[in-house]
Amino acid sequence: MTGSCQDSNSTTPVTIDPRERIQSYSDNPHYLAWGDVPVFPLGPTGFHSWAPISRPGTADFIDQMDRLKGVINEIDSPHVQGFMRSLPYDPMNHLHDGPVDVVLQPWVQMDDGRYDLEHFEPDWEERFVEYLDAALDRHIVVAVEIWDDWSVTRGPGGEYDPGEGAAWNAHPFNPLNNINYDEDVLPVETAVCNAPFYSTIPSLNNIEPVLELQKRYVVSLRKHLLFKKNPNFFCRFSVWIYSDGCFWSAIRADG
Repeated sequence: MTGSCQDSNSTTPVTIDPRERIQSYSDNPHYLAWGDVPVFPLGPTGFHSWAPISRPGTADFIDQMDRLKGVINEIDSPHVQGFMRSLPYDPMNHLHDGPVDVVLQPWVQMDDGRYDLEHFEPDWEERFVEYLDAALDRHIVVAVEIWDDWSVTRGPGGEYDPGEGAAWNAHPFNPLNNINYDEDVLPVETAVCNAPFYSTIPSLNNIEPVLELQKRYVVSLRKHLLFKKNPNFFCRFSVWIYSDGCFWSAIRADG
């Protein structure tokens, strides 16, 4: 995702100078370049979770970034840059992370525990922007994963069921967990290879009530990411392994 976009608060296109953004390296597209300098992205160690945005009570991403930046400074090479992989929403996979004090999802949570997928949580948006700005200040490359397959295909009918409060059982798009649609629109059950969550696009089942909410989320991410002051990120749609990545990559920040 490179080029120009619409600022969410303006109709003026915002364009990043190609010399300043992360992109495929022109001489070898299997590698990245920051501008025209080929770089090797080096990730952090010592903390498993790749959901630092959604866990404010557990993940101190400023501390993680500072430790990573310290390592990069010691390496002292223009071809080695820090790298952090992140999922904006929480996959509710706490198996490796131990207890998680607070889970902050992108969507507003109602008093009954369900989510309103039409509205985004201001505290989450603030933390997401802080995360992106902190990474840019430290010259750290950020990969933003749009969806997490573990959270979609593990649950009733899926690869295995981790139980209540985990994976698809707790996913905000599970019809039991939101106020926007019921199981007549999207099944409660999931699947290993054909999860209904992935079948919403027009070329598959075209489940418009869910698709529009998925698109709203993707558009919101792009509005935060593209590109006014965050040239250091790229998005990955590879987790849509049973869907059409090209369809989702074409979703623009202006909807």
